[in-house]
Amino acid sequence: MGSTAVNHWQPQPTTLSLAQRVLSARMILQQASAPSQATRLAKQLVGSYAHLRPDNPQTFIESIAAVLAQYPLGVIEEVADPRRGIARKAEFLSVKALVDWCDARVEFYRSLAAYREPPAPKQIEAGPITAEQCENLMAKVGEVLRANTKRSPLDTLIDQRANARRLRIEEVMRVAEGEK
Repeated sequence: MGSTAVNHWQPQPTTLSLAQRVLSARMILQQASAPSQATRLAKQLVGSYAHLRPDNPQTFIESIAAVLAQYPLGVIEEVADPRRGIARKAEFLSVKALVDWCDARVEFYRSLAAYREPPAPKQIEAGPITAEQCENLMAKVGEVLRANTKRSPLDTLIDQRANARRLRIEEVMRVAEGEK
């Protein structure tokens, strides 16, 4: 008797660096899926839905396999995994829900694969600063500070609290004066 070993999709560890995740996403997008792999994973996916009783189960599995075959292998392994895939998100399996889920994952991997490291900041050579350069820099800092008229949220809250306290004091004073 031969046992059928199912290799489940292994989620990426969260300790991967951004560069490692980018490389992983590129590899996932490059691996095409074979029809046999799509059929095997379609059976696994349909089996994850215990309540699913289509009129023609073989046709349904073939339809799911045809949809899965158009996606990279890493994506269809992920979608068929009951721990991370569509079975965890969607209560009912439909071709539309499957396509939406796979398209979203492919888009995620494409955006991750397209990530480019930002250019390294320019190194400013250290050197003596003249008094004129220092004055110019101080003038620019002063202009920026004067141009920044937007108040911080903390300043706004402090003013609101002070205004509320002042209004309460004025109300107490009016009441006290009215009782005299």
